Amino acid sequence: MLVPSLHLALSLPSGSINLLRHHTRPAHDAIEALPCMQRLMAPDYSISEYGVLLQRLLGYLEPLESLLTTAPKAQFQLGCSRSECLRADLSEIGLKVMPNAQRASFSTLNFADESVRAGICYVFEGSSLGGQVIRRTLLRNLGAPVANAVNYFDCYHGNHGKVWRKTLNQIEQTPGLDPSKMVDAAAEIFGSLRVWLNVDGDSTHHGSPVSGSMQSQSRCPFARFSNWIGL
Repeated sequence: MLVPSLHLALSLPSGSINLLRHHTRPAHDAIEALPCMQRLMAPDYSISEYGVLLQRLLGYLEPLESLLTTAPKAQFQLGCSRSECLRADLSEIGLKVMPNAQRASFSTLNFADESVRAGICYVFEGSSLGGQVIRRTLLRNLGAPVANAVNYFDCYHGNHGKVWRKTLNQIEQTPGLDPSKMVDAAAEIFGSLRVWLNVDGDSTHHGSPVSGSMQSQSRCPFARFSNWIGL
């Protein structure tokens, strides 16, 4: 368990979003500290690094999205197909998806449970806000080669704030959600994604990490620059 106090007395609905933010913050910060995340905002970031990151994200998100679709009538659903966006981005930069590529496993999550699904949606719908910061940075640093290869970071085409507010309202207003399950699911997603992205100690990255000043400039009111994978 990433956060040992998750099963203490938690209450919904008044503090549900604050609970999620508070109890997942350490796991979120651990992702932000990954070298591949730091490199994403660096001026000398390369197309090859970007391709590796997209491939890795696809290996995580495609099986996750497939499992979410096993309950099509569930209340909590992701609003866009991030794996389709990733495939489009990879195609645009000339990379093929390997059919035998490694895929993440989510055997400990109950995708039929609305509380679990709410925690997952909290992580990924919050991601689109910070994704806008990353999209602009990639377009500035990598230029024309990625002009049409940032679909993953722009999956809602300017409606990111609206989607995020809708998600927060849904979490607050849905009766019967189990706060411990919701926070556990969000924390597990953060933790498993950190491990997934840091495979082999992140030996694939190169170049200089982003500076502290650039890091601070990349923050937005709702999310840090790495919040394209969560809040």
